[in-house]
Amino acid sequence: MTRALALALVLAPACVIPVAPQFDDPEENFPPYIIDSRPPVGSIVTASEGEAEFTVTLADPNLADRLYVRWIFDYPTYQDVTRLAEGPILPPSADGTEVRDPIRMAASCVVHNIAHGLTQHRLMLAVSDRPFVKAADAPPDFRVTTVPKDARLLRAVWVLNLECK
Repeated sequence: MTRALALALVLAPACVIPVAPQFDDPEENFPPYIIDSRPPVGSIVTASEGEAEFTVTLADPNLADRLYVRWIFDYPTYQDVTRLAEGPILPPSADGTEVRDPIRMAASCVVHNIAHGLTQHRLMLAVSDRPFVKAADAPPDFRVTTVPKDARLLRAVWVLNLECK
């Protein structure tokens, strides 16, 4: 009798229950951050021979993010003396680590057309994990730092003693 019952169970029509789809939450977007900077963020830097060198190492916990870099002189607020120098776009992590290659900037009166008549300038590094909003689409006082709503923005500032003539 047990064989007959086993045979009946094997030959009986089976019911297949579909597996529900699995939904993963989207990855949380973390802001980029600074690992190291030379000179240190927030320092007063005196330029020699009309130039000052800055080197910054960035990281982002979101390994697939590109990092968009801007160097901004004499900001805020957005006015006639503000100068923008687009930096590199750092690619997503290639080696599975958060740290990206260092970025460099040689601040120069001539190359960056820094405002004349000032002996001290504010230099801001702005880094976003999404492309910056075009100036025409940004609020007037934030044309150089506006990012999309889903972006994370990092800002770092130095004071640059440099007289441009």
